Amino acid sequence: MKRFFLIGIGLILLAYPVMAQDIYVTDSLKATFRTGPGNDHKILRMISSGERMTVLEAQENWTKVQLPSGTEGWMLNQWLTEDVPKGIQLEALQKKYESLLSKHSALKQEFELMETENKSLKVNLAISNKKERDIRNEYDELKAGSGQYLELKADYTKIKTSFEEKTRECDKLNDQLTQKQIFWTLTGAGILLTGIIIGFSSKRKRRHSLLD
Repeated sequence: MKRFFLIGIGLILLAYPVMAQDIYVTDSLKATFRTGPGNDHKILRMISSGERMTVLEAQENWTKVQLPSGTEGWMLNQWLTEDVPKGIQLEALQKKYESLLSKHSALKQEFELMETENKSLKVNLAISNKKERDIRNEYDELKAGSGQYLELKADYTKIKTSFEEKTRECDKLNDQLTQKQIFWTLTGAGILLTGIIIGFSSKRKRRHSLLD
């Protein structure tokens, strides 16, 4: 069945010679790469399994191919396949797995970093919430105390006004007392002076009387 399939491919390629197609050497072997379509032609090199090449011309048993280097030659159809060899598929899957594993590792590190940042943000949020509660409590206390402050300020203003009035009254009384003290001092001095004058006059009269 596979042989008939390859023959069909060869007929299609003969009908469309300008059409290029990639094929591979089948799994787990090395095939001869010859200068012409027959075992009597010179072997140019051995082609390893999984090596890709481009179809140039297909015959019943042989296919002319071109290597990636540009070298052209002939190979038996039984060593060729359109399917990507299992080794190449496995290698591609291995590379894809390694790439996914690397991405997984990077995503894991990123997740751990984000988790650490999330924990830090939670701690900072808790601290911020506590500060907010403290500030709110202080504000409520200040708000409650502001009413008392206004009442105390009003009482202080009343007391200050009353004190100033009492001070003015006290100053007024002190002035009056000072004036009275001055008056009584002058009065006492006048009485004393009058007494001295009277006494002195009395003594002079007595002396005149004795002389007469």
